[in-house]
Amino acid sequence: FPSHDTTVDLGADQNICKNSTAILQSANNVNIQSYSWNTGATASTISVQQQGSYFLEVMDANGRKGKDTVVVNVITPPSFALLRDTAVCKNSNLTFDVSSFDNGNGPFTYKWHDNSINSTLSISNVLSAQNISVEITDQFGCKGSNQSTVSILQSLPVSILGDSVLCEGESTTLNTNYAANSGYSYLWNDGSTNASIDINQAAQLSVTVTRANGCKGSATKNIVVNSLPDLSSIANSIPIVTGK
Repeated sequence: FPSHDTTVDLGADQNICKNSTAILQSANNVNIQSYSWNTGATASTISVQQQGSYFLEVMDANGRKGKDTVVVNVITPPSFALLRDTAVCKNSNLTFDVSSFDNGNGPFTYKWHDNSINSTLSISNVLSAQNISVEITDQFGCKGSNQSTVSILQSLPVSILGDSVLCEGESTTLNTNYAANSGYSYLWNDGSTNASIDINQAAQLSVTVTRANGCKGSATKNIVVNSLPDLSSIANSIPIVTGK
């Protein structure tokens, strides 16, 4: 009677990424005449994508049989949405951080669009719109990616509203085209931070308006003060008419 001692070795259990393929075959195929997998396949090698236990029974030319089982684990790749589209002013600084991602399959490696490999990416003095992307790879070699878009906000178009020409002794109140209490801050060149400023003398005024998101804009206005006419000279030039 044939003995059941033919060696079959399907190797160690395998971990594959989702949608990847595991190749299963016995390390010993010498003098093997038939193969029978629990999938119904009869070839010496099979390709599988499903998680589970795979069993192979072989028979050699002498009628001896051998059996082995291997487990295939399907690993879910990293999936994350940690990057967000963002809009910033020119010359802003940005930091992107994906270090919080953890699906239990670490340690992880990181690769950003600029080929940097830290879990955070810092960008200084952003000058133009750009796309940011990162790829995370887990300990099994499974990869996942995420991306975002950085857009540039325009500078604020600022105007100083109010009279620019005064008569001597007059005063006026100047403000900007951005209303107070609407999420803006103000800095005039005299150091005041109110939304408006009172002026009663010749001056060159400037103001910087900053929105809550950090975008700024500036404007300048020249204030001219005209002297009052000299009424005494006019009075002296009027002839005095006396009665007869």
